[in-house]
Amino acid sequence: MYHPIPTRLVDIQGNIGYIDIGNNRYPVHLHFLDSAEVGDYILVQMGFAVQAIRQQDIAEKTHSSLIEIRSKIEQQLAEDDFTILLTSSTHIQNLHLNSIRYILPSSLHFLYGPGCPTCLTPVGYYQNIFHLAQKQSVILVTFSDVINMPTPGGTLHLLRQAGYDIRVVHSPYDVLRVAEWNPKKEVVFAAVGYDIMAAIVGVTINEAINRDIRNLSIFPSLQKREILLREFILRSNYHIDGVVCSTYDLPFAGADFYHFIVKELKRECCCTGFSAEEVLSGILDMIRHVRANDRPKHNGSYCTCPEIGNIQIISTINDVFIPADTRWSSGELIKNSKYVIRDEFNRFDAEKKFAILPDELLLMPGCSGREVQLGLKLPFDCSNFATQCHPGNPMGAGMLSSEGLCYTWYHSSYKFKVQ
Repeated sequence: MYHPIPTRLVDIQGNIGYIDIGNNRYPVHLHFLDSAEVGDYILVQMGFAVQAIRQQDIAEKTHSSLIEIRSKIEQQLAEDDFTILLTSSTHIQNLHLNSIRYILPSSLHFLYGPGCPTCLTPVGYYQNIFHLAQKQSVILVTFSDVINMPTPGGTLHLLRQAGYDIRVVHSPYDVLRVAEWNPKKEVVFAAVGYDIMAAIVGVTINEAINRDIRNLSIFPSLQKREILLREFILRSNYHIDGVVCSTYDLPFAGADFYHFIVKELKRECCCTGFSAEEVLSGILDMIRHVRANDRPKHNGSYCTCPEIGNIQIISTINDVFIPADTRWSSGELIKNSKYVIRDEFNRFDAEKKFAILPDELLLMPGCSGREVQLGLKLPFDCSNFATQCHPGNPMGAGMLSSEGLCYTWYHSSYKFKVQ
């Protein structure tokens, strides 16, 4: 859902393109692309193409073997410690997959954060969704990772089994169809995500205006990734030597998106793809640079993203949303870290339409998600990990979401440790 994979565009009909996955064709909205041609590879997020990549730009890169890279990292480190912050759950998964993490030198330490949007959103938000879904006049629409989110009142999945109208979509744009087909119901979309989700919700609102859809409202938990990442680095209890960033944000924000880590926070930074070879190559480059006593730098050579961001995406966000202060599940008040709907779009704001009062509950009782998010403990350190709390009975979003650190740890490190 949050990590784009290049997929070939096989047909274009108007503003809709078609991609081929496993001999099946899927429609993709081309709203955010200035131009696209059949044969291009596109990055798709939630049903929208966010970047087109020409074939010559995705030529395969050759990398040293994992063992060779590991040996070079060990030679560079000697006995010195080096702490890396991994910002993407996919990076974490790939390093833990097949125990790659455990062949690396013990002097190479990893922190993980700031977390996926679902995990950062306070339980109070999900509790409000739970109450909204019980209104007879409402059709609640959301994503699959939200429907099983535990709250003190239960899950949306249980409500749906009890007969309440709760639907799962794959793209915010699908919400428009639900609203058009159910004009006598208020369709509420529970939107959880980072900046790109805000842009797609903005497009959805504008399209609802164009179609004169009046029974649609948005209940957002939309997060500004740059602000959260900045605060995570500044508030960490550990000294972070280097930051490994993903290409997720770059199709809309541009290759300069992470430069603040180097220029303002004075940390090494590399932006890589998601394979273990790419991640380890980026880490090796950062260690070499630090050992050479050079000033911190940003290494973006492992991605094929434009220098400037997608103007259409950025413009859509700024037209529909303004930043606001809020508390995430870690508990701290972080300024300008949330997107809220502008007053001129109040008729699409579920918080105002239903007079929803803020629920201050951050985490489920017994969940150590706050300490895990802040790097104060690893999932193994939680007494409930893999006992009371596991994917079949999650006590928090970190174990439920496929991008959650506890979930990733359970399916990789936990199994390795047991074996």
